[in-house]
Amino acid sequence: MLKINDKDIKNVDDLKEMVEKDISILKEFEYKYEVTKIDIRTYNIYMYVCAYGTPEMLKYLETYFTNIKDFKDEQKTDSYLIASSSGNLEVMKYLEKEHNWDIHVRNNYGYDAYLIASYYGQLEIMKYLEKEHNWSPHVKNNYGNDAYLCASFGGQLEIMKYLEKEHNWDIYVKNNNGSDIYLLASCNGKLEIMKYLEKEYNWDIYVKNNYGNDAYYYAKIYKHKEIIKHLENKMFYEKLSTLANQFVEQNNFLKKSCDKKDDEINVLVEKINSVKKLCSTF
Repeated sequence: MLKINDKDIKNVDDLKEMVEKDISILKEFEYKYEVTKIDIRTYNIYMYVCAYGTPEMLKYLETYFTNIKDFKDEQKTDSYLIASSSGNLEVMKYLEKEHNWDIHVRNNYGYDAYLIASYYGQLEIMKYLEKEHNWSPHVKNNYGNDAYLCASFGGQLEIMKYLEKEHNWDIYVKNNNGSDIYLLASCNGKLEIMKYLEKEYNWDIYVKNNYGNDAYYYAKIYKHKEIIKHLENKMFYEKLSTLANQFVEQNNFLKKSCDKKDDEINVLVEKINSVKKLCSTF
């Protein structure tokens, strides 16, 4: 349900009633519309409707405001991109049909509808663009992030799995800075993505980008406490596992050299092996 200024908007009549009763909203909006810098999440009714409303609501607003459909926020994000971020396929189709929309439009950061959909987890939009508009899934933004990297940054595991399965994705892809999906996930606090990569692909937690920074560095910088704890545990148990391996190798050598069975050493080796098994679960 669309909510504007704490009022529920279920249909065009509700929207019309709200607009007519509270003309101050329109005046403020009309003024804001002429201003370059505008917070679309707070002030722009039209963008709200593009995200969560219906084509009928858009038509109503378009009759009230001249050229309102051409509005873009300060990042040059337009109505079509807003609709893709929210998975509003009806509005996207409406803009294409009624306004002959430039569907390949990008904002200042180089995000198009496909990349925005991947970041926000809108799989239906991605499939629609691929099927109906022959969209290339390998588009990249200004930073060299493709759909897979955008999905990891947004914590969209379903999108990542889709790209892996349907497009045979190169999961080790890196952006212009040399950051991979693991690093982007750590930057944005997406622990679920990191655990998935560790479990399914035995990901190297020490991987670094072109600046020499790893996942732990970014977790500390952005104060992602759960990721910091997770990585500290991983690093501790990896060191412990290494020590356990060294101990077992040394004592196996001693046992062979002495040519006798030492029950205490055997018990200790079994305990160390248990620790190694425990380490592998982290």
